[in-house]
Amino acid sequence: MKRIFLSALIGVGLLTLIFPLSGSEAARPPFDYPLVCRGGGDLKPGAAEGAGNLGFEFKRGTKPAGEELKEGSCSWTDRGMYDAEPNRVSQHVEEVIGAPKPGWYEELRSSDKYWTFMVSNDGKGQLIATSARPGGAPTTITTFIPPAEGLRTFYVNHEWHNDRVNCENPFAFKLRVDDAPAGQVLVGYVNDYYAGSGPFPCEWNSKVDYRGTTWFDLSEIFDKPSLQIVEKATLKFKTVDGSVAAYDDQRRPITRVCEDRLSVANADSLKGFSERVSNYSGDVHFPASDPIATIKGCPPAGCSIDVTEVVNKWITGKIGYGFVIVGENEDWLDKLIPHDKSVCQTRYTDFSLTVSYRPGLLAAPPKTPGVPGPGGLSQSLDIRKNVALASNLATAKASSTSAPYSPAKAIDGEHRGLNWLSGGGWQGAGPTNNDWLQVDFKGRKTIDEIDVYMVQDNFASPVEPDVSMPTFTKYGLTNFRVQFLTQFGDWRDVPALGNPVIGNTNVLKRLTVPRGLFTQSIRIQVSDTPDKWCRITEVEAWGY
Repeated sequence: MKRIFLSALIGVGLLTLIFPLSGSEAARPPFDYPLVCRGGGDLKPGAAEGAGNLGFEFKRGTKPAGEELKEGSCSWTDRGMYDAEPNRVSQHVEEVIGAPKPGWYEELRSSDKYWTFMVSNDGKGQLIATSARPGGAPTTITTFIPPAEGLRTFYVNHEWHNDRVNCENPFAFKLRVDDAPAGQVLVGYVNDYYAGSGPFPCEWNSKVDYRGTTWFDLSEIFDKPSLQIVEKATLKFKTVDGSVAAYDDQRRPITRVCEDRLSVANADSLKGFSERVSNYSGDVHFPASDPIATIKGCPPAGCSIDVTEVVNKWITGKIGYGFVIVGENEDWLDKLIPHDKSVCQTRYTDFSLTVSYRPGLLAAPPKTPGVPGPGGLSQSLDIRKNVALASNLATAKASSTSAPYSPAKAIDGEHRGLNWLSGGGWQGAGPTNNDWLQVDFKGRKTIDEIDVYMVQDNFASPVEPDVSMPTFTKYGLTNFRVQFLTQFGDWRDVPALGNPVIGNTNVLKRLTVPRGLFTQSIRIQVSDTPDKWCRITEVEAWGY
């Protein structure tokens, strides 16, 4: 079971074909996929082929149903339909005299009505519907509760004292460190200061800062056969009654609300980090995070914060790091000021994450080259191929280039690096360890494998490489990461085992994406090479 640190790693738009079953697979039940249909136009429900069947013929939508659906059209939830896919829906209906027709039979005569059919391709020119429901793609609403280990409180303290010879016991006052009970997190700060006395006072100053983290087990979403799109995500929590501790600079109780912040973590608190750090002197507080909302006290019903945008940005398939609640006033990290005894702490509890999600993509198509497409028709678009090839209308660019090693040479189909000295691949302007090579496909593609080929030590007589040989010591890429462009326009690491690549010595590095990846662009971001020059002979991206 995957435990995801409050990350809704929700994928978007995996390109899929609906393949009929044949041969040894005939005994397996067909997979049903959501087809959204809009009534009106030329869509006329009526009798369909076979006894007791009703259906209709429709126009194939050219875009995903959520983007555009014209009158009398149907389309998939993640993409438009292909010309080779059936444009007839058939559903078996029990023949009972006087029984009403299914709801869609009448409603789809109106252009204002939408229905979603779960269909499979019968291989005979029809999409067989096993169920139908009004509206667009079905939505699932689940409220996730963090497990016991899903709530953690981190504290960092920093102490200072003068080191005069007369100060034998500078820490006369015990450092105050609080813990949060089970099911709660503690957020805020505690300042303490002892000015000492006499002509040579023994001063002592301490600061303790608390941050609370929470994560949820989102296996329900990850275990779906298709990746999902989040329509709404809401994080809820409450302030523990009587938990706000506020004191002024002289440690006198005051009435105030601690202004905390909800943040998105950018480090995983579950991986080797201690909850207790003493005598901290760094520049970055752990868990590091980026603020997204201010918390100025919770109403009696609790705080409710819309995190849909955040959750939908975690669509890369890579584990994210969740939410952190950060207390106010953390200037003490470097300054250890003010010199006072002020306190502002709050405990939070009853965390939940309610997510509304629906299928955003279907299962990836088979990886076997030459598998027939819908209806048994074989087309080039149904064949697994290298979509990064220039001959497949891909293009390439780079952060820098040194002639004659252009980015286009890295997608020309020649991956050994023949005639390297005459421009047998791409080379950055170097020396640097921060160059990148980007490949843009012709539209969004579903890719399940990325191959990065590098310059061989014997570049004058290169051999056909595989994943284990040859190795390099001179011209390859030692450390790099392969990234893809999300629908939000930001770059994320490809969710593949072994990415980022560290300590590589192989001329060919292959990354596989078991569930497939739907994107228009990938790039190789280099961070280390033996001689600080970045070189790539070929980049391949296999998919549909």
